[in-house]
Amino acid sequence: AYSVVHDHVTGLLVPPSNSGELADRMVELLGDPSKARDIGEAARQMVAAEYPLEGMVARTAELYRQSIGERV
Repeated sequence: AYSVVHDHVTGLLVPPSNSGELADRMVELLGDPSKARDIGEAARQMVAAEYPLEGMVARTAELYRQSIGERV
């Protein structure tokens, strides 16, 4: 399975329902703005490369065409 978030690269992962660790990770980023910027920029670049605007528009248009075609 493909994952958009890679821990400490394009985001920070925490186990579900672990609010304590979520708070710790948030404090970690608040204490290190450079790290937060680096993670954000890495995520932006990955999404731009993996999901280019033209492809997303084409896929969205195709979904609309399929939806309209099924109703007619």
